Amino acid sequence: NSAIKRHVDGDSSSTITVNSQPMPPTAAYHSAVQSSQAFTITFFTQVAFAFVPGAIVVFMVRERERHHNSKHQQVISGANIVSYWLGNFAFDMTMYSITMLLTLFLFRVFNMDPFINHGAMLPMFCLFFGFGSCMTAFTYCLSFLFDTHTRAQVLTVVLNLLPFGMILTILSFVLNFVSSEAADVNEFFQPFYRVFPLFCLPEALYTVTIQTLVSGFLHKGEIEVNYYSTEFCDMAPPPSAGSSGPSTTPQNNQLPCGIGKDLVMLFVLTPVYLTLTIAIDTLKNYPELYRRFIKDPEVEDAPFEDDSDVVAEKDRVMSGKADTDVIVMKNLRKVYGPASYSKVAVKGVSLGIPKGECFGYLGINGAGKTSTLAILTGDVLPSGGEAYLNGLDIMKNQDEVRRLLGYCPQHDALLERLT
Repeated sequence: NSAIKRHVDGDSSSTITVNSQPMPPTAAYHSAVQSSQAFTITFFTQVAFAFVPGAIVVFMVRERERHHNSKHQQVISGANIVSYWLGNFAFDMTMYSITMLLTLFLFRVFNMDPFINHGAMLPMFCLFFGFGSCMTAFTYCLSFLFDTHTRAQVLTVVLNLLPFGMILTILSFVLNFVSSEAADVNEFFQPFYRVFPLFCLPEALYTVTIQTLVSGFLHKGEIEVNYYSTEFCDMAPPPSAGSSGPSTTPQNNQLPCGIGKDLVMLFVLTPVYLTLTIAIDTLKNYPELYRRFIKDPEVEDAPFEDDSDVVAEKDRVMSGKADTDVIVMKNLRKVYGPASYSKVAVKGVSLGIPKGECFGYLGINGAGKTSTLAILTGDVLPSGGEAYLNGLDIMKNQDEVRRLLGYCPQHDALLERLT
């Protein structure tokens, strides 16, 4: 336009100048901008905190790995299972608190109003603390699914980020906008979604963002959000001046009023997951209980012939002449793997070791020496047979047996950072 004007006027200095002086941003506009940014922050917070369980699970699984198994060494040495898990929980929560406080600090530094203003800081602290405690306990339960710490770290992050977190969050968000029927279905399944901590965190942040937007945009900041509410709130604008009577709100103008449901689930599930973890570990460390749930495959052995001294020792043990020995094994047997490709590691060992005898248990690689010792110390469940230590059944009296044991495993079982 300036070029056309110069051509028409024949004046090369002719130009058009525009001055723009917009009105200052309103509170509603500022609230809308802050809320849109908060939606982005909610998404990235979910992604970032999906890595928290990956940092927790790696140590749990590494202590149980076969070539390390310092966890078993601790149990044999007298560590109480409840103390073991509560001690880990206290340490992991202490380390997580650094991440939590830094996150809240960044919210304050970058002026994320929906998460810091109108009394939101304390609910945010409760939310992140509840998430940390619940996620830690939930990760302990997941740790029993893995045998190697590298696989555990990767899969724990992926599972929490995608199926347990992002997919459920997106699914819940979309269902609320598809139709009223879909919204009803979503409301029915939300208690099941909240079983996963990484759903509760973004869901609560999203609710806070919505409430801040509604308060600033529709209500001009005149209402105070009850962050701890578990009910639905009126999302309609307030009645205009001069109108009388209460305002009526259609059902589709109502949204969760606060993050109460998410907070309740996080703090309730924390002791539930911790109790479940301790129950599973107790089951795994007590062979008599574990055998009721786990059965090794039954494999028919190929024909073989025992040496004469082996037969003589078996006859001595089975006749009861070895019952006063310190260690007694009767037809002890261990089979690894499913029936399709099972491996018989210990094939009916019968042996008695008298008090005061220094016994050498020798054999070629794969003969079953380590498996036998693992059975005697309660690390591995026998597939059959019986074993006694000082007259105590290793299946029924594992606590008493461990008090009599000292065990130096085949590999270094010391904690890596133990000086």
